[in-house]
Amino acid sequence: AVDVNHDYDTAPDKGKERYQPLQMGAGMTMCVGAVASEQLNAQIETAAQRLGVPVQRDVRGRDTGTDGMAGVLAAVDCAATSVGFPIRNMHTTSELAHTGDVLGCIGAL
Repeated sequence: AVDVNHDYDTAPDKGKERYQPLQMGAGMTMCVGAVASEQLNAQIETAAQRLGVPVQRDVRGRDTGTDGMAGVLAAVDCAATSVGFPIRNMHTTSELAHTGDVLGCIGAL
């Protein structure tokens, strides 16, 4: 699944104290956790390294809140992970992302 993450470095309510500090402009994000396939993550990370795309770890427990998780819960027989990029102002009309993060994610995939 490709999805967005919060830029926790600038999030209100102590976001960076509760979550790993994902930062807009610091590279694409890659889910690491219970539903993320280590083998699939390794392939995406290798592609990102070849292209010089920085990767930020999005550490998750048992739920990613993405379509990747939906596939796992539906017992779809496939490797799943979630990649994306940090944004500010999620679920508003003023969402903001860094173009380099978006293009890096596209290139790695």
